[in-house]
Amino acid sequence: MAIASFNKVIIGGRLGRDPESHTFEGGDRVARLSIATTEPWTSGGARQEKTDWHVAALFKKSAVTFAERNLKKGDLVIVEGRLENRSYQKEGQTHHVTEIAVREGRGDIHLMVKAGADRPEPAPRRGGGAQPGGLV
Repeated sequence: MAIASFNKVIIGGRLGRDPESHTFEGGDRVARLSIATTEPWTSGGARQEKTDWHVAALFKKSAVTFAERNLKKGDLVIVEGRLENRSYQKEGQTHHVTEIAVREGRGDIHLMVKAGADRPEPAPRRGGGAQPGGLV
């Protein structure tokens, strides 16, 4: 039996800036997040770390609203989505982008810790919609 392929990404990291929202001509919206993930290690007794930056594109309506209302630079989030590649033209040059896409039925975002907080947010409330600390 052959194993089917799949495309699923889950990352946890801190927002490098406030979410950036955009509304398309047809009324659809997207919120883009810049997320830093840091990998620490020890080499020769010295602590070192490497930070990678990721872009998450939130197309899911409830995720866009949640990001606009609740997320700020420095917040610790978990994003679940799929990797998507796209290209665009700018000033005559082609640019290629890989981003984590959160779409209807394909992903979520979860706020783990607000910037400056030393403990996780309370557990999500059921049936209350997009709440800080909850899945959307």
